[in-house]
Amino acid sequence: MTIPTTQLLAELRRDHANVSLLLEILEEQSQRLLALERPDYDVMDDIMHYMTSFADAVHHPKEDVLYRRLRKLRPELQGRLLLLEQEHAEIGRLGVDLRSDIEAIESEAMVRRETVFNDARAYIGMLRNHMLWEEEELFVLLEELSGAIDDDDDDTAMPQGRDPLFGGEVERDFERLFVSIRQSVMTTD
Repeated sequence: MTIPTTQLLAELRRDHANVSLLLEILEEQSQRLLALERPDYDVMDDIMHYMTSFADAVHHPKEDVLYRRLRKLRPELQGRLLLLEQEHAEIGRLGVDLRSDIEAIESEAMVRRETVFNDARAYIGMLRNHMLWEEEELFVLLEELSGAIDDDDDDTAMPQGRDPLFGGEVERDFERLFVSIRQSVMTTD
């Protein structure tokens, strides 16, 4: 059985919108470091927990399955698609680095503000650029080829996992972050 590519793309685009919201909050918190203010490290840690436990573990591997499907139909894209998979790994590494910074601060270890800010900036920048290329080029191509892709594969390798924050019922680990998001959205309306 194959999940239609158009359905997967809708899920991935929804994930991107959610991640973009989280990146805005993460950027706002990291900017406080430059202003010599204290960011909300709990919120930052919750965001990075979500990013490393859902985005890196479910969202990116789901994209990788689609990219492997696309590679079969468009072998000339092999190099760029391989680069995207490498970017997923690099985004994961940057996310682990940032989360480690934040956890070290929360455990009262000495971490330079510049280190946390630079790690946050690198993570946010790379992820935003990555999502932009996927949205503007790759997802459009996948949509155009969806019929051929859907006929060509099954979903036995498709990563499974419910979104613990935006998937309907908020998991306990993400309740504090959910409240922060609601407050953030309410103050910008």
